Amino acid sequence: MQRVLDFLGSFPVGLATGILVTLLGLAGKYLIDYRLQSKRLRLDEERYGSEDERARRRLRAEARQEVYAAVGSTQSSFVRAAIDIHDRLSNFLENPDNTRPWLLPGRTQRWFRSVSNPQKDGYYLREFMRRLFNFYAWGRIAQDAINSLPVELMREREDLQRLYTFVNLANSLITYTWLFRGVENYDDSSENLHLFAGSLARLTEKGVNIWKENDGSLPRESFSMLYNASEEPLLTLRGMLVATFAEETELQDPNLRAAFVIARLAVLRAALAAYLSLDHAWALALPEARSIFGDLDWDLSYASTLVPDQPDLPQLVRRNLGELIKRYRCEWLPIDERTSPPGAGGQHESQVQDR
Repeated sequence: MQRVLDFLGSFPVGLATGILVTLLGLAGKYLIDYRLQSKRLRLDEERYGSEDERARRRLRAEARQEVYAAVGSTQSSFVRAAIDIHDRLSNFLENPDNTRPWLLPGRTQRWFRSVSNPQKDGYYLREFMRRLFNFYAWGRIAQDAINSLPVELMREREDLQRLYTFVNLANSLITYTWLFRGVENYDDSSENLHLFAGSLARLTEKGVNIWKENDGSLPRESFSMLYNASEEPLLTLRGMLVATFAEETELQDPNLRAAFVIARLAVLRAALAAYLSLDHAWALALPEARSIFGDLDWDLSYASTLVPDQPDLPQLVRRNLGELIKRYRCEWLPIDERTSPPGAGGQHESQVQDR
């Protein structure tokens, strides 16, 4: 710096001052430009980094929207199917002495004997079957849609988590022999009183195929074609359902079979009511005078009247249901186990209004 001052001292004062001012200006400009450039680079990094982050967030949001749209349609269809089968089960169980004869299977005379013929089935049985088929098919479709969700998105939707676990429970209610663990004379070696898990899987696969062939729907016409074809495993499900008609002479121990199937349907009805009352309370209004579990007690008591030698049937079924609920992580189901059961053998006062 001293050399610079000595150098400037050799010039006239005015000229030296001008040179000094020019040098200081250049140095200041360089320093300002450097700082501005550094700040500009920092801002650009922040701006472009922010745009990249916004783009990633936008893509994640769009992905959520697409996935939720796909899952949402199947979820709404599953809920509608759940409401339909709950209504039919309620209709059947409100006054079973009247409704059980409506499940009499159609028959055709062949030579000297009468054989079962699904094409001759009446409306009540066919419609009952259609609603059961739709419910389990939509459950499979909804689970498949949920399986397509990224894990982080699934964590955000507790309602979908409950739907998924509830489908597993509903499947077990029609397949597992555990529901009657401890009950004497329950035949667990055949599909007389329940479906095998493999049969249910094949049944729901047929539903998925119909859904794919009909642009995301399960038309009544497609079910009718499947029903009239009398194919397994739909025929197996029909065989279980018609067992509730205890006067069918070809059945071994008809009252015992009817009791077990009615108890199984009663548990399914209670589980459906509990699920719908939690996530879809707007769609189901239960009578204030009875709880879900109270209805279940009533229905199980009716089933036990068909088999007087099985007086502990309601208690064992309730205990086993509790274990299944824990096994399938459905403790969130609002089934009130504290409700005391009504008198054994009593019937609901309400009358059947719709076949």
